[in-house]
Amino acid sequence: MKKIFTFIAIMLIVLATIWGIKISLEINQCNLDNNKVCFDIETSHFLIEDNATILVRVPTQETKTQLEQLWKSQYPTKSTLLQIDVGSTIEANQVSTIGEDIFLLDSSHAALALDNLYKLDPAIMPIIAEQVNLSLAEDINSNHPVFITTFITGDTLITDITSLDNNNLSLNNVATFDNLFQHHSSLTENYEVIFPLIFNDFDTLYPLLTVDGWYPFNDFELDLAHLDSTEFLNGLIFIQTLGDYIWDSKNPTNNPNEFTWQYDTILANEKGPLSIYKPYVNMEIIEASTQHNYLFTAYPSYQQQTLTHLSSVQGWVMHKNTYYPSAGHEVLTFLRSPQAIEILTNTTNKTPAIHSNVLRTINIPLRQRQLALAHQQARTKPFVTTPANQNKLLWDVFTDIDITKTIKDVYSQKLTPQQAQEEIVKQYQQWIEENR
Repeated sequence: MKKIFTFIAIMLIVLATIWGIKISLEINQCNLDNNKVCFDIETSHFLIEDNATILVRVPTQETKTQLEQLWKSQYPTKSTLLQIDVGSTIEANQVSTIGEDIFLLDSSHAALALDNLYKLDPAIMPIIAEQVNLSLAEDINSNHPVFITTFITGDTLITDITSLDNNNLSLNNVATFDNLFQHHSSLTENYEVIFPLIFNDFDTLYPLLTVDGWYPFNDFELDLAHLDSTEFLNGLIFIQTLGDYIWDSKNPTNNPNEFTWQYDTILANEKGPLSIYKPYVNMEIIEASTQHNYLFTAYPSYQQQTLTHLSSVQGWVMHKNTYYPSAGHEVLTFLRSPQAIEILTNTTNKTPAIHSNVLRTINIPLRQRQLALAHQQARTKPFVTTPANQNKLLWDVFTDIDITKTIKDVYSQKLTPQQAQEEIVKQYQQWIEENR
């Protein structure tokens, strides 16, 4: 009997192996007819149709020249496949009529142009995942991948290194909120503003609520903002802790309604060691004026938890009417390769969305390198609309229920974090019913 069981087990293994080989052969025998996309598992490349050409739009002439040279060096037998022209960034209402096969698109515009974008073969995503965090476009790619994240922009922390040195302080004094609390007295002696708080803008306020990993709508569902979670409550508790300290000496009452936007003036007038870098702030003018060295990083951590911030991304997409989709997939993997990202970064002055371990393999300017590292913890706002109104995003809840007003009351000790959470959840539930 034991021999019979052994024989049956062996036969099952053999049959499973044969079946696996059959499936593998079927996968690798993909036919390029009928506009199919074929991925060769053995070579890890997409097959290229006969006489295929793919037209790509890039931002600058220098980008075009260098990418063409790189392509010819990597695909010498297919040197004429990649065709490149130069043009400005495309918007959603232009996608249906654009002539290029592949082009860059902001994620917000991609979300509005999904009907005109090619639904990419899922085989491309593991390749892309080796280079960039797929969660940065998770909402756009949730039903089917269409968007290959390439560039990233958003708020980051900026530290005035020269100012710290001039005041006999170190980066360690301001590297975490724990240290900011600990060294608050000595920092107050040297600076007018220790950390620039402003509560009128939820997107700027958002990172302070992420001290325990809170992130709303990661499931892209109307009733999953996680405002009733422990993570969100701990964010409110952190806001309460911030309210125990004076951050701006010109606001001694610590009234959150009197916090003002001063991110650039803090740096230009050397009023504080830290500020928030906004992408539209002209750092060249500030650096020329102060002659200081600045460091761009992620937000300060708290109790070993890294705060996350909001970013926006731009990425490659392919038009749904492309004539050679398999070749287009190969071009997309080429454009997302470290060598191509290095060219794109150095010729556009944009910040690459790229894993830190891959970042070490490319040569880009120090500023872009710092910003790319700072954005490792970034999240993107989901471009998902409410069921009742296709023009209203789930994220609109934070302005509709005026969440910043309640959070100000926590900061100024008018509400406990628990009371504030109850109030916010109640308002949110009402908002759900109005937008369901």
